[in-house]
Amino acid sequence: MAITVLTAGTRRTASKLSVLSGSLRPAKALKVMSGGQLRVVATFGPVVGPFSVSAQPDYAYGEANSNKPTRVTSAATTATVSGGVGPYTYGWSADDGGFSVDYPRLATTTFSALMTPGRRCGTATCIATDSYGATAACTVTVDLNNDGGF
Repeated sequence: MAITVLTAGTRRTASKLSVLSGSLRPAKALKVMSGGQLRVVATFGPVVGPFSVSAQPDYAYGEANSNKPTRVTSAATTATVSGGVGPYTYGWSADDGGFSVDYPRLATTTFSALMTPGRRCGTATCIATDSYGATAACTVTVDLNNDGGF
């Protein structure tokens, strides 16, 4: 996005703004005071490649062997971002399958459920957000099994 600024009677067009306050850093938005309210008149995204997230492994398995209710926890899976501008935030959610996300706000998490003998399968989604608000998502297949001690 380009913005035109009038300074000393001369129009100037800028496609990138930086803020100088001890060190030079990219501006995320230009805000002006209008009618007693602060209003955003322009936003500036980072000049980076596409933003994406992937999970490794993309299949999280956990197993128990008990004929009583037992907490079954999967192996850990980690969301890794590419592109965008850090710092990043992470939001994991269980889409289905009757299990919970153990660390929903961290890049690395496990999935678990209190289970009697049986199996729970489903998917979980991680939405990663960069410091400019760009988002990307990935999914993980979750498979928890309590074989009942057999």
